[in-house]
Amino acid sequence: MTASLQRVSRSPKRITITVSHHVCQHLLTLSDEQGRSTSNLAAHLLEVALNALDGKQPIPKRWPGQAA
Repeated sequence: MTASLQRVSRSPKRITITVSHHVCQHLLTLSDEQGRSTSNLAAHLLEVALNALDGKQPIPKRWPGQAA
């Protein structure tokens, strides 16, 4: 595989999921509190959960305007 094809295959992918009303409301509330889109929060939470399953360190919390 060429380098350009490897970069394309690592680009973010879009998926569709169905969640309960409660989960959706919780995501909407949290995303509003954190100043991020609902899809960005959902992607972040999935990444954190998958990393935890793999035994990786959690991603440190950062709020808007907070230095990295």
